[in-house]
Amino acid sequence: MKINKDWLVGFVDGEGTFFIGIQGGVLAEFVITQHKRDIQLLYAIRKFLNCGVIRVQQNICYFRVRKREHLLNIILPFFSYNELMTVKKFDFYDFKRVLELVEKGKHRSKEGLAEIVAIKNGMNRGRILDEDIVPSLLKDKE
Repeated sequence: MKINKDWLVGFVDGEGTFFIGIQGGVLAEFVITQHKRDIQLLYAIRKFLNCGVIRVQQNICYFRVRKREHLLNIILPFFSYNELMTVKKFDFYDFKRVLELVEKGKHRSKEGLAEIVAIKNGMNRGRILDEDIVPSLLKDKE
């Protein structure tokens, strides 16, 4: 199975998640979830990116990157250079911002952690976008 960067960007736009968790610390992870019948696809993605792990729970399999070194040196550069095309790109921008704050040690202060929590709460399903702004933000990709 051959993966290329354009295919991966489109696939992640539909199936990927940039997640920040706060539980005893800041957890950043990039995840792609598929039914177990498509596990070979996740192995191909792992091979293409040269990082991450595959986990299986019942009928669901996950490609997951949590290692900060891999997030900083592989995932962030890849999606910074190969920009996502949907609203998910804003989740990526926030994900990147959180990782940058953690790298600066901001998560160790009350104010920094509060900033990270605010960013996290506005990501993914918490994101609210002005419907008039979204088309113009995505227009440059057409």
